[in-house]
Parts: sequence; C-alpha cells; structure tokens
Amino acid sequence: MPSPRIRVEFAFHGSFDAKPAGVTFAPGRLNLLGEHVDHQGASVLPVALREGVACAWGPRPDRTVRVLALDAKETDRFPLGAYDRSGRRWADMVRGACAALEARGVRLPGVQLSIAGDLPARRGLGSSAALLVAVLRALVAATGRPPPSPADLARVVPEIEATWAGVRCGAMDPYVAAVGKPGVPLLLDCRALAHEELPWPEGVEAVPVDSGVERELSKTPYNERRAELEEGLRRLAHAREAAAIAGTPADDARLLDRLPEPFGRRARHVVGEVRRVTEGAAALRRGDAEALGRLLDEGHRSLSRDFESTTPALDATAASLRAQDGVLGVRLQGAGWGGCFVVLRRR
Repeated sequence: MPSPRIRVEFAFHGSFDAKPAGVTFAPGRLNLLGEHVDHQGASVLPVALREGVACAWGPRPDRTVRVLALDAKETDRFPLGAYDRSGRRWADMVRGACAALEARGVRLPGVQLSIAGDLPARRGLGSSAALLVAVLRALVAATGRPPPSPADLARVVPEIEATWAGVRCGAMDPYVAAVGKPGVPLLLDCRALAHEELPWPEGVEAVPVDSGVERELSKTPYNERRAELEEGLRRLAHAREAAAIAGTPADDARLLDRLPEPFGRRARHVVGEVRRVTEGAAALRRGDAEALGRLLDEGHRSLSRDFESTTPALDATAASLRAQDGVLGVRLQGAGWGGCFVVLRRR
C-alpha cells in the first residue's frame, strides 16, 4: 500500500479537485518503559515508529472545514466556531483541534483536509496523538503562523483528548509525535517537556506485537485507575511528610505497605516505574540489551499485579512471547487492557 503521505495527496486532489497546499505527518510510538507516569510529570522511555498519520490541507474561501478520512471511509463538514459533537471519534478529534486553537486566539481560515495513516488504531501505539498532531500542524500551517512547538502540542493534545474523547492522557504521545525519529529512544521529561536522544544497542530490535485485543480507552477502567493512582501518590506524599523523610526506595517500600488498597498498589507501580526508566536509560547508554529486557519483564509484572491494567489472557500471551527464542523482554505497552506488546528481541 502507498505511504500515508501519497494517499492523502492523491485523495485530496481527487476529492477537492486541487493540489494540497501542504502535507503534515506525525509518527506513532512504542513505549519501552514508563507506563502511566507521563501524566504525573515523570520521565518515560519511548521510541517513535515509522508508521503514523498524514494530513493534506488546502484553503477554502469560506469559514468551513471539510474533512475526508480515508481509513474510516467517511467525511465531515462543519462551520468554524460551531463545535458540536458528531458522535464519531475521529471527526470529534478534528473538531476539538479547531476548537482548542480558536480558544487560544488562533483564528482559523476555512480548510479542506484529507487524513490517512498506517498506524493501527486502538492498539496502544499513540494513534490518537499522531492524528491530532498532524491535524493541528495542518491547521496552524493554514493560518501562516509558525508551526506549534513540541511543548505546545504536548499541552494541547491531552486537553483535546480529555474534552472530546473522555480520556485523560499525558504528554508523552503528542511529544513523541512531534519530535520522534524512528528507532531512536528518547528519555523524555514529561514535566519539563524536554528530551535526550539515547543510543540503541546493536543486534536487537523492539517491535510491537498485536495482542489481538482491541480496546477503546473510554470504555476501560483507565480513568478510574488514574484517579486511584493520583490518590495513592497523594497519600504517599502525606506519609513521607508525616515521617519527615525524603522518600528513598527503602523508605517508600515501607510507606507503600501501609497505604490502603488499591491506592498502595497504584502508587507502588509508579514508584517502581520511575526507577525502571532511570535504569533503562542507563542500560541503553551502556548498550546492555539484557538488562533492558529484564526491566521490560519487571514492568509487565507491575502492570499486572499493581496497576491491574492487564488480564489473565494478556499475561499468558506475554509469557508465550517471552518463551520464544531470542526474546529478551516483553511488556504490555500503552494504556492497557489490550493493544500491543513491546517485544525486545535479537535480530
């Protein structure tokens, strides 16, 4: 199949009888380590994929937006300034992008958009963020303004996701969609919205493996888990304050055991995952793929036991993948309850 860029250009010309003024593209991502910590401002360890979402754009003479979604085989049309929900997730994301920009004082002109991707949706690969980053870049380009910064995109995309899709996501996916280079790991500080590129070990690869379980986050316990996590971290901070300690790993282990459940388990996952990101970055710097694989396995166990975002069937699939020759580590990645595993294996 042709690349998304070629598809959107061809479809734009065929549908709107004009050449697009430009084409934007945003990649998806694998998250090696750092699950459910980006929305808490911690660091994560993602890597961009080659696959992503492309958006061709061109001007219209009126204040109307027309959208052709090739993969959904659907269209949408709406006037700027009137942002009612359409009931279709992809269309509402585009409407939400327009609404968010105009709420920030960006007056949009009428535009025509064609959108396509080769990144599977609902697989935990950052497809929603890739869609929004590609669309936001196209909309801003249509105004003649400079492109939005990665930090700006990392702030506005979670707002759109929460308002228009009912999912409280973090900064990782849009930031990676904005700056990611395929195959280059990033140590991303989600509070400072800054990153460091890390080397990749020779002789191994990290690949997504579909679990076969498609999920829509708004229909999973994701928002509930995030609320439990935030309450657990709040209680942990209070316990640290009461004990007058800084929170060393040994101190935190004792305090976490005293927190009521499920808050203790949720906070335990984040405390452990923050450590795993630090250790994973160190493993990448020294080219230690075996250590990175062990951290992936440990991260999956934490997602299963502490964050409870897997299922027995997903855990069995992870064990089966881990048993294959050449596999160094396996972890469910993305928000959970389905989607893709990240599998670290020898080439």
